Amino acid sequence: MKRLLLSLSLAALILISCKTNQNPPDNPGGTGGVGGDITVPEIVDTVTPYTGELASDIGSDVVDSNNDSIYWEANSWSNDVTVTYSESAATISKTNDDIVCYQDGGHVVIDLLTNSVKGVRITVQGKSSDGSLKVYGEKKWLLVMNGVDLTSSKGPAINNQCGKRLFVHLNEGSTN
Repeated sequence: MKRLLLSLSLAALILISCKTNQNPPDNPGGTGGVGGDITVPEIVDTVTPYTGELASDIGSDVVDSNNDSIYWEANSWSNDVTVTYSESAATISKTNDDIVCYQDGGHVVIDLLTNSVKGVRITVQGKSSDGSLKVYGEKKWLLVMNGVDLTSSKGPAINNQCGKRLFVHLNEGSTN
């Protein structure tokens, strides 16, 4: 709340001090204004598209690249699940039989909770106009989006029901 009040006070001070003319108002006995004309900044309503250029200070953003609770790269993802969508169907492949998967057409549920599986990387790809992914678990996991276009008629297209962190990675060169 203090920051909000400070920000509003600072904005008001800047607005009042942005006078282009220090002459008294045309009607000094009128509204009791501050005096002089006030310049109103031009409102720009265009958004510049991202060009892929990186900030020049990107190196200072890295705090601790070995911190496995912040960076997905610092984790070991030893269990893989790949879900490939194809319109109203999905194909599931997995490297660990302890990962329980359910499927109804293009709607997939992955259960990491029942057998307490950790270190899971789930890759989703393909297109479905009626599909979804729901994941249950108690450990952090990695969602890799590798060119997926997913629409669901039953709720969220991707629904994370895990109690821990979810990392999301968009494969380079893919459109998701």
